[in-house]
Amino acid sequence: MARAKSDTAPYPAWRNRIVGHGDEAPDQLLANPRNWRVHPKAQQDALGAVLDEVGWVQEVIVNRITGNVVDGHLRVALAITRQEPTIPVKYVELTPDEEGLVLATLDPLAGMAVMARDSLEALLDDVPIAAELVPVLRDGTEFLSGLAAGGDGEDGAEHGTDRNTFHVSLTPAQLDTVWAAIRRGRDAGAGDTAAALTAIAEAYAEGS
Repeated sequence: MARAKSDTAPYPAWRNRIVGHGDEAPDQLLANPRNWRVHPKAQQDALGAVLDEVGWVQEVIVNRITGNVVDGHLRVALAITRQEPTIPVKYVELTPDEEGLVLATLDPLAGMAVMARDSLEALLDDVPIAAELVPVLRDGTEFLSGLAAGGDGEDGAEHGTDRNTFHVSLTPAQLDTVWAAIRRGRDAGAGDTAAALTAIAEAYAEGS
């Protein structure tokens, strides 16, 4: 018996916007004028320690259309400071609007991942990690736990963790979306991580 055709059309394939790879002198790369990320010293030290320990595992993303860096500004800055002759680069071709969308969403989307603290603690205990990294990573977990317990994050602030380091302007529609997520988190009331993320989102929305 012939199989009936599905009424659901297959999803269209995602476009591959990557057009090449190469090496570039870091001081020749163009910082994106719309870059909104601010990198505190703790993050700079942690990333520098990983690069010292392991080296490059992720390329800096450069848009060939505009010439702008799309992702990797801190890595570029650290490479310039260390006088690295070249760094690995991934080239993409994006319109200015697409570049803005990627720039605005790449880090926030990654930040939506939920932290499994026990798994992170086990990883920190199991893997040989540069000494400079351990307090930074552990402070991050303690800061989230403090927020989940109803604290104000002061313990994290004592170690240089600043929840107000990043400032991003939201449109009214985006702010409505954030507050809707906060209300859902309050109603759910589930688990330390959910409470922590709700508290972070609330502080972020109030400061926007």
